[in-house]
Amino acid sequence: MEPELHYAPPIINTTQSLKRLIDELEPHRFIAVDTEMDCYYHYHEKICLVQLSTEDTDYLLDPLALDLSPLNNIFNRSDCTAIFHAGGNDIPYLYRDHHLLFKNIFDTYVAADLLNLPSKGLAGLVKMYFDVDIDKKYQRADWTIRPIPADMDYYARHDTHYLIKLREILLPKLKEAKLESAALHSFESLTKSRVTPKQFNPDNWIHIKEVRKLPQEYYGVIKALYIARENIAQELDLALFRVLPDYILVKLALLCPKNEADLLQAFADSSHLKQVERFSLTILQAVLEGQNGEPVFWPKTKQRTGNRLSERQSVIYDRLRAWRNKCVKEGIFGASLLTNRMLAGLVKAAPLNQQDLKQLTIAPSEILTTHGEVILELINS
Repeated sequence: MEPELHYAPPIINTTQSLKRLIDELEPHRFIAVDTEMDCYYHYHEKICLVQLSTEDTDYLLDPLALDLSPLNNIFNRSDCTAIFHAGGNDIPYLYRDHHLLFKNIFDTYVAADLLNLPSKGLAGLVKMYFDVDIDKKYQRADWTIRPIPADMDYYARHDTHYLIKLREILLPKLKEAKLESAALHSFESLTKSRVTPKQFNPDNWIHIKEVRKLPQEYYGVIKALYIARENIAQELDLALFRVLPDYILVKLALLCPKNEADLLQAFADSSHLKQVERFSLTILQAVLEGQNGEPVFWPKTKQRTGNRLSERQSVIYDRLRAWRNKCVKEGIFGASLLTNRMLAGLVKAAPLNQQDLKQLTIAPSEILTTHGEVILELINS
């Protein structure tokens, strides 16, 4: 039977309650952190809820009503460790939206991956170690709703409630497997992760599924529709699929409706009729522009030259990656212990001997020490 979660105070949404929270958090050395976003609903995603847990209390904070930067008084201390699960989904946005910095973190997803555990997701780990089932049905809920419904409140607290205890379980396992410094290397990288701003590329229509099946004469229409959808999404702050899903763009390109009556008739029995009707004028204008504009051809993909590997380096990289994938499959180490970026760094560094390897900070020292001979052989053979 699932145990009761600790009592959660009302959602913290005033500067006064935030100050009280900071006072309460002051003596705690370990604080679990998670966020809920609205990217499923909006184009300009933002943090809508922050969950915190100590050893004895779970808290919910409203970032839509508060500036959370005063929490730096807690998280930027050297004696405080923030515990995340897949913190790469949270830390960049907490920095972007609230300028939060984390001096020390522990990430239970990274730890599970390094240990190559059979389950790395939070629900799987909680089931494995606490025999508790976490229902993920609210993962795509609208977290802008206020007041937050009780069942969503309960769901949100699950995401941090078990993290401190998970750390207590996983940390000794990392030490036993001699992976602690590898984990610290990954954790430090996560603290520096930042959001990459969205950059719209009008030629990315080529990545729409099924678009390759379109004859070339339809490329102008699909591109015009793709651009029109982007403009609507940005203006109305809607997730792209909430304007028009990709497959509807392809259907519209093939249909090339001449007027609103033809357009609405084609979608009369579709679940997307309301969306098509709402944006009908923009759709028709885009179709017309696509048909009457200059011919559009399949764009040439831009080659990256700055960090591109040479032909010989690519061969070595593929050799290293095949070996790494085999080790991961056989449970020798987790994938995050030696990422593709680390492999590329090793190839470019081209170490000749163990001394060269020891001087590198590209990958965790454990992996370079334990598997150094194999790595050197694969690089230099």
